Amino acid sequence: MACTGSRPSRLTTAVLLGFALLVSACGNSSPGRTMSQGPGAPDAVRLPDVLVSNLDGTAVSLPSLADGTPLLINYWYATCPPCKEEMPALAALATEFAGRLTFIGINPQDDAATAQRVAAERGTTYRQLLDSTQRSVDALGLTGFPTTVLVSRFGTVVATFRKSFTEGQLRDLINRAMLS
Repeated sequence: MACTGSRPSRLTTAVLLGFALLVSACGNSSPGRTMSQGPGAPDAVRLPDVLVSNLDGTAVSLPSLADGTPLLINYWYATCPPCKEEMPALAALATEFAGRLTFIGINPQDDAATAQRVAAERGTTYRQLLDSTQRSVDALGLTGFPTTVLVSRFGTVVATFRKSFTEGQLRDLINRAMLS
């Protein structure tokens, strides 16, 4: 799959404002329902019920990652330059937003040793997973990398960004989405 990258657009801003409304509504509503959509709503897009794996090979259900905290899932692979370029920014922001937003990296192309080596070289401390079957990639309709998927605390996919971000751009997007 090819790497893709571009600058945030007005569409990105509009989608993030929608995410902000969803995240803020999640904090004030009962589990299972949000102002715009809940996990049982007919238009809710849930994380696909597929397995990915920890770097040690242990299977992990993708929906199990949504444990009551919003998620930022970053899809990347080792030979994608934009993927590697944004990893230090993701690492810094994962620390900054700890406890409020869970960061997860998912690598659909590399073996565990390569993924672990590159993640360490780029300074990531957030959880890294593999999707060697590319089931989550296919289920989410991902076509390029890096891709970042924002997920509500209930496991519904809120937004998908098929581009890379600088630390400042990503911080602004997260702040708008989480603190508006």
